[in-house]
Parts: sequence; C-alpha cells; structure tokens
Amino acid sequence: MKYSYFPVLAALAFAFGAQAALVRGDIPRHCVKSHTAAMPQRQKKAASAKPSPRRVEDASLANHTWTSIGTGRFTDDIITFCFEVPTYTYDVEVQQATDMPTLYRIVNPLQNHPEKAEMEAAEGIFPTDKDYYIYFDVTDPDFVKIPRAEFGYEDSDGKAEVVSLTADYEGLGYTYDDAMQHAGAMRDKIITFPNEASLRIFQGSHMYYGDDSGALKLVLPGGTDYSVEFDNRDGFCPGEDGCYHVAINTGATVPTVRYGIFDSYKDEHVMQLINGGSECQPGATVSLDLSTNPERRAYLIAITLNADGEFQDGLYTVLYNPADNSPKWQYYCKADFTDGLLSPYLYTEPQTVEVEVQQYTEKPGYFRIKNPYAGLAHEYMQDPGHSHGHYIYIDASEPENVIMQESPVGVYGEEYGEILVGSEYWNIIETYGRETADEYGMTSGGLLADNTITFNASASLTIYPTLYADWFETNVKEDGSAGDFALVLKNPGVGIDGISAPSAEARYYNLQGIRVDNPQHGLYIERRGTQTRKVLLP
Repeated sequence: MKYSYFPVLAALAFAFGAQAALVRGDIPRHCVKSHTAAMPQRQKKAASAKPSPRRVEDASLANHTWTSIGTGRFTDDIITFCFEVPTYTYDVEVQQATDMPTLYRIVNPLQNHPEKAEMEAAEGIFPTDKDYYIYFDVTDPDFVKIPRAEFGYEDSDGKAEVVSLTADYEGLGYTYDDAMQHAGAMRDKIITFPNEASLRIFQGSHMYYGDDSGALKLVLPGGTDYSVEFDNRDGFCPGEDGCYHVAINTGATVPTVRYGIFDSYKDEHVMQLINGGSECQPGATVSLDLSTNPERRAYLIAITLNADGEFQDGLYTVLYNPADNSPKWQYYCKADFTDGLLSPYLYTEPQTVEVEVQQYTEKPGYFRIKNPYAGLAHEYMQDPGHSHGHYIYIDASEPENVIMQESPVGVYGEEYGEILVGSEYWNIIETYGRETADEYGMTSGGLLADNTITFNASASLTIYPTLYADWFETNVKEDGSAGDFALVLKNPGVGIDGISAPSAEARYYNLQGIRVDNPQHGLYIERRGTQTRKVLLP
C-alpha cells in the first residue's frame, strides 16, 4: 500500500478533527492504494498495534428475559473493521429486555448483510451455531453503551466481540471525558454513535477500531429514520436528457425532505434549506439540470426536518457538470496527449493522440483536456458514447506546482465501473486548504516547462474505479519511476495572455521534470519567468 503523505495526513486529521458541519459527504474518500491492489476481493484489514486488553464480556446479559418488539433498521459500521465494505442499512430483528426496558439487542445482526456472501468468499465466517447479538444500553440517552459480546463473525483469528468505549473506558485505558467524546445517543427511538472509532473490536490477541465512519445507527421499531441517502443512477455524468436523476432516500414517515443545488456544501446553504426550498417525498427521484451552471462542479444538498421543522440530517454529493457551452472555457491550443493514467489499468503501452485544450478565461493556465479518451474501445474500458464532453482538469497557473484535479473522464468498464482521475495533492488542498499544504511543505509534483506538462514519480496521481470504491495510484512504473503522462502544448496562448512565473530567477529541472536546486554538469531544463529552454551546464 502506498501513502505518500500518510504521516502528514494523520497529523492533519489529529490537528483538525472531524469537521463540525451540518451535512455529511457522499463522496469518494481519498485513501490511495497501489496499482497491484486493484483486484476484486474483500481484504481483511491489518490489526492495530495495541494488544487486546483484559476480557470484560458482560456475563449479566444472559440473565435478562427478552421479547421481540419488531423490525428495526440497522446501519452497520462494525464489520467494516475487517472488510473493505461500505456501510449498509438493512432490516434486523430487535428485542427488548422485559425486566430492563432500557436494554435492547439486535438478533444475528450480520445475517442479513448485503455483502455477506462476498465476505464469506473472502474466508469470513458468520456462524449459525447459536444466536448472536449486539446490545444497546440506553439507560442514559446521552451516554449509550454497547456491552461487550460476540456479534456473529469469526475467521482464522477466532470469534470477534464488540464493545463501546462508553461501556468499558477504564478497562480500555481511557477517561470518562474520553468516553463522552465518543458517546452514543438515543433520540426519538434512534440510537447513533456519530463519532468515528467509538467502538473496540476484539479478536484473538488483537484489538481493532470499530465505527470507522461514525455511521453506526439503529432505528428502533416505531422510530423515524431521518437519515438521507442518495441513489444517483447517472453516476459521474448527466443522462442523455442533460439531467441527473437522483433518488433522495429517507425513512418513509419523514415529514419534510428539502433539497437544492449549490456551489459548495457550506452550512449557510443548509440554513437556506431549513428556511425553505424545493421539497420532495421520501424516496422520490428528482431531475437536476446543471446546463445553466458555468462551473464544473455543483453540490446537491438534501436535508430532513421533523414535524416541528427542526433539522435532523443532511447529506451532500458532487455532481460533475460537463459545462460544454460555458463561455468561461475557451479554445486555447492543440496538444499531444500521452496517457499515463488509464494505460496501467489497460495493460497496454500508452498512446499519444492529438487533443484540444481549453483554458478558463478568469484564470490563465487553468486548462482542461477535451475528450481525452474519445472513441476508446478496449477489453477493460470503453467510451460510453455520451452526447456531452468529458474533460481532464489541470491547474497549471503555477508552472512549478501543476495540479491534477479530480475529474470524471468518460470511460466505463464492466470490471471497473466509471472512472475518476485526481491526485493526493488536490485532495489535501480541497480538504485542508492550500495554506496547510504549504505549511507542511507539500507540492503537487507537476511541472509546466518547455510547453510540456509532466508529473514526477512522487506526484501521487490517482484513479478511482467506482466498482472498487477506492483510489489507486497511477502514472508510476513498476520500477518506481514517473509514468508516461505528458501534455505537449502546440502553439499555445494565441490571443490569450501567457502564464507568468513568479520571478525571472533561473530554475533548473532534470529531463524528468524534477526540480534540481544545485545542478551539476549535464543537460537540464532552464526556466526564467515564462521562458524555458534546454541548457548544457559545464
């Protein structure tokens, strides 16, 4: 596995913590894997460094009497400790202790999991020798506990048990204040553990973190599920009618569902929706036309309100806009494009084709490659033949820090799904801001020199196949050297102001585009302001 910025990302996550936003994001999370990891299987996660502490399974759980109270809706974020599966919401049987009404349990919580068969194929075991349970103690609705118990999963490491930090914080080596920061809560018959890593899972001698995304939830029978989920049937591209068609799924009894299209996912837009906006029925499919939006990305935000008009949940997702007719994008030049993004996944030598490059009129040096894979027909990936354009977006406004932005490129494969390309650097500056990237000394690894855009081996360009739901590195060869991606601009800048470098001081790069601070004898690329040339230094 390759994490070019992993230590820095870990520090950033610790420093900034979770974003205290009203809306959650339904977007691909950036966690880059090597090319060789792109294979269709569920892989077990590595154990944490901590050994399993003392056994504290609550023996008193067996002393209660139980009665079934009906079907609840369970959002699992427990088996995710072991398999790289998304969180799923599905029906479960819920029981209540007759002698302790504040104690609930889910019966055989994993037997209905949508990916149970796939996990079994990856050597996971879901035993049926007896009933297994996940318990919820809601005696204090602001400090919900999950007592330690087996929950119905095992493998070669043994049977797994789950416990919440709130149920045994001292045994786990934490303080009460630590537990409060990870406490579950119950409101209106809905139990949630919204803070990441609020659970611990024990298996053999290992301890793992559970509730990895903070998504664990149980809607008790009779409760209203206010959570929002999207089902975007069009993926990264609008349908042939030019619209996205997105189902906004919530509990069937939610009184109010509102949605809107915005230029960001800021809380101020959520407040606009709380005060009014477009409404739909739970589960309705809405049609969204982005043709009048000149920007390349838009954000769909949907929220739910209770009967008193109080905010309950919110979700946003990115909708990519082809913006074919936007006056802000104008023809810049022709270019020779050598692909180093898809070719490693096509198992072919990269091809060079002539493409059209457009420039954003309000930001010289901000380019997009039009239809870079037009007509692609390959065993693994194909051009879907859409009537709109597809683009790779590259910000070269700083020639020495060229950024590969997140872009859907308009190809589809039965083994891969749709494809996004991007880079770790783009993800970092989008998440934490450019100032933070500069503070940590991060650079993009991209260079515009001699009218050619290239990326070095440390650039961490990425590809996201939807059927794998993970980001994988690309444009790196097996020996670790830079891949073949290159964009050679031909007769650029006609009628448009050129790109200016910050100074006319000479800067040198080797022929692979890597900056050299103290060049020795040899052939280099020299850059002075906007001028570049090859020079032989004595």
